[in-house]
Amino acid sequence: MKLQDDKSAPALPLLCPLTTAPFSTFPSDSSQYSASLFAVFQHILTIPRLPNRLPLTSLTQVANQLPWASLGTVPVSLLIQVTDLESKAHLLANMVAFIPPRLEVLPPAALSTYLEASASILDSIPPDGLEPPSKTSAVTAWNIKEDSDDSDVEPNVQKPAAPPPPRLKLDKPTLKRLQTLVSLKHIGPLMARTANNTALRVQLFRFFLSLSSAWPAQRDQVLSAIVFSPSGPALIKEIWRTWVRRATLGKSSRTGIELLRGMK
Repeated sequence: MKLQDDKSAPALPLLCPLTTAPFSTFPSDSSQYSASLFAVFQHILTIPRLPNRLPLTSLTQVANQLPWASLGTVPVSLLIQVTDLESKAHLLANMVAFIPPRLEVLPPAALSTYLEASASILDSIPPDGLEPPSKTSAVTAWNIKEDSDDSDVEPNVQKPAAPPPPRLKLDKPTLKRLQTLVSLKHIGPLMARTANNTALRVQLFRFFLSLSSAWPAQRDQVLSAIVFSPSGPALIKEIWRTWVRRATLGKSSRTGIELLRGMK
């Protein structure tokens, strides 16, 4: 059956209560509850332009009655167990439509699942896969150029050009909704909600890296949102103090600074 975009379809007001009924029927710790949540992610949240297809009353019902706070009870590998790249992109777009407005009330386990699931989906999308077909990014991936003096590389030998990565065939409403991922209104609350939680910070950093890798054209936007977020300066200090200064790189930097001071 072909799903129509017409919000006046008479079946929609009947189907939405059926979608959310298991979560008011089964105990939250039951296998039926988890299986129902898994089914929603596999068969409902992968529907293209889902928020655009639902009338306002049905959309409100689905948004308010799906158990977003229980995301942490289902393994991420099951929630995103779809193989088609377009389906994964639609799943991500629908997650972005429903979950960010509820970030402040999500328990840590659910927030961790949201970040991990988003990053896992982004990891499966080729660079520029989320760009409209008419646009191409000059930056493609986080590649480190090989040393030109490497003796193993033959001079004046050109490698054949790699084929361009596949572009996802996504409609304009989906592409517009995915822009939320790189916006300050999305990144700012994520940074605030993960503060003072090392495990969530790690998931957040992975999300940033996955987002920047899958969407090279939006790297500057992501970095700008991080820096200009109210939590931006604190996050930069935290990265330095918690991960860089304690690492070998940070220790080497301090050693070099101390040697320079001793030479004065």
